[in-house]
Amino acid sequence: DPAIDDRILRDRDAAVAQIEAMFDSQRWPNWRDAAHPDKYTCHLRHGQLSGDLGLAYDWLHPFLSESQRQMFVAGLNRYAIEPYFQSVREAQPQLDRLDNVMIMIRGGLAIAGMALGDDHPRSAALIDLAAERMQQYLSVYGPEGSYNEPVSYAVSTMDVVRYFEALRYWSVVHHQADPKQRVVGKSPLPEYGRWLMYFTLPPGREAALGDGDAERRISLYYVPAIASAARDGVLQWYYLNNLHATEKTNLMRRYAHELLWYDPTVKPINPEGRLPHGHAFRGNNMCISSRTDWNPRSTPCVVYGRGGPSHGIHQHHDVGQVCIEGHGQRLIMDLGGWGGRGRLYEVRHHNLLMFDGEQMLDGTQYRAKLLAAEFDDRLGGYWQLDLTGLYGGVQRVRRTVVHLNPGIVTVLDEAALPRPREVSLRWYTAGPAEPDAQGQFLVEGKQGVRLASRMLRLGNGSLDVTHHLEGGFHRCEAELNAQQFRLLSLFRVFTPVEPTAPWQWDEQPEPHAGIATSNTKFDVVEVQVSENQLAVRYRDDKTRGWQIKV
Repeated sequence: DPAIDDRILRDRDAAVAQIEAMFDSQRWPNWRDAAHPDKYTCHLRHGQLSGDLGLAYDWLHPFLSESQRQMFVAGLNRYAIEPYFQSVREAQPQLDRLDNVMIMIRGGLAIAGMALGDDHPRSAALIDLAAERMQQYLSVYGPEGSYNEPVSYAVSTMDVVRYFEALRYWSVVHHQADPKQRVVGKSPLPEYGRWLMYFTLPPGREAALGDGDAERRISLYYVPAIASAARDGVLQWYYLNNLHATEKTNLMRRYAHELLWYDPTVKPINPEGRLPHGHAFRGNNMCISSRTDWNPRSTPCVVYGRGGPSHGIHQHHDVGQVCIEGHGQRLIMDLGGWGGRGRLYEVRHHNLLMFDGEQMLDGTQYRAKLLAAEFDDRLGGYWQLDLTGLYGGVQRVRRTVVHLNPGIVTVLDEAALPRPREVSLRWYTAGPAEPDAQGQFLVEGKQGVRLASRMLRLGNGSLDVTHHLEGGFHRCEAELNAQQFRLLSLFRVFTPVEPTAPWQWDEQPEPHAGIATSNTKFDVVEVQVSENQLAVRYRDDKTRGWQIKV
């Protein structure tokens, strides 16, 4: 058609050339992804590419010749659709588990079916095979939107959004459905968006818990669809204020989808004063987070961790994990699971207690109990976990985490054992940190943000705190032999221009008690421990603080 702009034809020709290469096994042998090369007939990449090629076929269709359409349909049938139907006939398990693999395969092939329509004889079957299971998948989100895998895998929600939005368009055309009825605007996905906000770390990084890359940027290209469908200005603000991260992510931005989904009529709403700074999510992995404010670029402190089950989907033996960030810098960190350094599943690779070098009990039936949690935008927050059920050979293990605004973090670990055991507590640091004889050490982030830190044993008994460098990772490790003990870990964040204030400790006559202080020219922070109470507060204004029963 001579009326078609030459630029459109050039773009079409470039796209067709790439698609032809994908259907040439010599030039593109990678229809199986590297992580699952031989296990199943149809896996992640088949679904991922089918969804993208379905969108491409839908958009290119008016500009393709009949021979090009036939090439497209034949190639997609050979490399994705037939392997998919073979997997269905063999009832391969990857098609039924409620995880990120299933939604990518079933959802992606269904999108291909919607796009091919009458051009493929089994397109209706591709659509039907996804309908029930994709709807069931929505049940994996917790009642408050929490995801059932680590934050790094939560990006799989993009395949949920992609499927249901494609289904909406297709249903409007073929069944005269109401275009305003959008699954992605209804629970649980708007709640999921809030959950994701709590575990996005300034300036736009994923909270590293379980498998993932400890430095990976957040990927949000699907969030505009949820914001649009729910008319949710807070999620719109979240998306727009994290584009600086999305543009640098190692997960490619999907500009075509953003073009479809971004709705400029949804006014962005700053979450400050509307969304609490901290929250403990009781569902799924029981992720918990507290931050000083909602500044997307830098906030004085973010403290986060999880309870949940031991070693669930893509999780580690890291129940009770605590990480600390300050002014956009990692300080006390999770190592992640990938990052080119192998899987780090064991409890020894996390900021946790370990007994006699033993692993946590293995299985999703072993869970922490959330005993208490409270958050206040003025003060910060705290949470308390009973970890007894995660360890063998213990009578009681409890962890209390306190965040006092802007940047004070206190962690109290308590344990009672049936016999004396070799105990260690690790804190993985963002760089070298040399403890002194009193267990005091300084952590420095990449841009000069510092964390004044100290590890103490309350009551009688010695505590040996040492620095270790293993596999490129730094840690400060406290070791003791005990049957009953309490360990106090103290942290305070300082900017590069502030002088640091070390933690001083005054033992009290009462057993297992004392006061730790950090004294700057502006304020004095006190951490007071007694047998039954932990108090973290400012000396000159005791209303700015927490008093917690322990």
